[in-house]
Amino acid sequence: STEKSILKINNSTITSHPKSQLVFQKESDATIANSTIESGSKSGIISLSSTVHIYNTTIREHNKPQLYAINNAHFQLNKCYILAGKENGILLEKASSATIKSSYIADHETFPQLYVDHSNLDMTTTEVNKSNSIGLYVINGGKAHITDSQINENNGIAQLELVKNSHATLERSTFSNGAHHGVRTEASVVNIHHCTFTNNSYSTTQTSAQ
Repeated sequence: STEKSILKINNSTITSHPKSQLVFQKESDATIANSTIESGSKSGIISLSSTVHIYNTTIREHNKPQLYAINNAHFQLNKCYILAGKENGILLEKASSATIKSSYIADHETFPQLYVDHSNLDMTTTEVNKSNSIGLYVINGGKAHITDSQINENNGIAQLELVKNSHATLERSTFSNGAHHGVRTEASVVNIHHCTFTNNSYSTTQTSAQ
């Protein structure tokens, strides 16, 4: 749609489109519940300057970022599964944001599962597990607030990496069984409160002022 729109999807399956499966733009508002979005050649959902609420839904097996927010867009997820994508599970760019609660994000192949570029992420009671890359990557002044969550078994350079003046607050969360560092920072700030770091192959944190 090229005009502002409101869309509600419930108890549906969206699958196997040759382009991105759902695209919202121009301050549109969408609610997706109790559904499955799967097996797309590009992204599952793209939000351009729009808001997408997603509840109790599985999004899996896309060749491009499964959820992609750009230009002040917002995703709100509750009780969702984001699984087995070729690239990012969620990509946030250009002052976008995501609020994620009680969800499970796993098994993305070669890109960070969560990528926050000059955007904001607020995540609670969520697991980000089992990838060949970084669990959460924050760049270009991005911000992440992680509470009561688990970031485990990510095999990139760190479970969580922040670069280029980014900021994260970590509370009551677990970072375990990573192939390299628990947290890695470069010219960024991380505040850690009551977190657990265990069985990461290298040091808990690595910092650089570059």
